[in-house]
Amino acid sequence: MIMVKLVIWIDTSQNKSYSCVVSGSQKELDDLHKNVDVILVKHGRKGTFHWRTLRRNIRKSAQNEIIQLLKESKVHFNIFEHKPAFTVNDKEFYLKHVPNTISGSLDKWLEGKAGTVLVHVDKDYLVKEVKNSTKLFVANLIKRLCERLVGPVKLRIDDAIRADLKHTNGNVMQFIGLVSSRELSKDIQLADITLGYYLYDKTALEEKVFFKKI
Repeated sequence: MIMVKLVIWIDTSQNKSYSCVVSGSQKELDDLHKNVDVILVKHGRKGTFHWRTLRRNIRKSAQNEIIQLLKESKVHFNIFEHKPAFTVNDKEFYLKHVPNTISGSLDKWLEGKAGTVLVHVDKDYLVKEVKNSTKLFVANLIKRLCERLVGPVKLRIDDAIRADLKHTNGNVMQFIGLVSSRELSKDIQLADITLGYYLYDKTALEEKVFFKKI
């Protein structure tokens, strides 16, 4: 049985300056997506969520209801600001430093638990001159999470990135990391709309969202 899902949306429209990590059980994520969809349909938007293509009048008219849903949800939201660092190269910053820092905000939440952790990351996490950069990001994130939880583990990489670990309390956890997209993942749509509303009006969600500058 799947215990939890970690979904990471990278806002590529702002030069990879922000990431939104949405985490919770699949049921919690499904329920929240369904309720957000109902609100957006009511305000005139049907289909896949995408903040950039959401008309300004719909963003505004649906804002209060969606903000309230997010605040009442059991889903966790972590938003990271990682504007380009000119002191290190992009590969080092985006594929090592950023996933390392993100993992440091998630390990306590996973510590000692049992089950499967699905990690979905949007495919647009592109780093210049690095092949399969999104997949490399996923691998480094899972690697650092495992190291923080129990120490070094061996990753198995094929169509997905997989790792198994055993906590000191005996509980077993399996990580499965996948490169996904907004079109394929309702959870990535949810992360996209959450980040959009957070940047649109930070004060409305500041008590719900954990925010960190990298």
